[in-house]
Amino acid sequence: FNAAGAVDDYGSKITIFLLPGIYSFLFTLLSILNFFPHIFNYTKEITPENALAQYSIATQLLRVLKLTIGIVFFIISYGTIQSALASGEFFGIWLLPLILTMVLAPVIYYVIKASRG
Repeated sequence: FNAAGAVDDYGSKITIFLLPGIYSFLFTLLSILNFFPHIFNYTKEITPENALAQYSIATQLLRVLKLTIGIVFFIISYGTIQSALASGEFFGIWLLPLILTMVLAPVIYYVIKASRG
């Protein structure tokens, strides 16, 4: 699919399992990374006074991103299947802004929250 949501290439039927596979890998990787918040980059210097709050904000962000990425991959997979079954376009021009908003909004929210906290 291109940025306008129109089909611009075709692949094998097996490629429909690519996104769930990528999501499983990302979910596992982000879950493991969530156990080590002390290695993340932060907007503020970490001190003993603010460490717990900053680590909590960072782990919350990763949990929200795992959910958001799952939803985005589901929408793309569902749209791909619907486009193939209906032989038409499921995606519209709204898909790219929706996905960018879904991914960037939590990141911006938690960066602002971390810089205040």
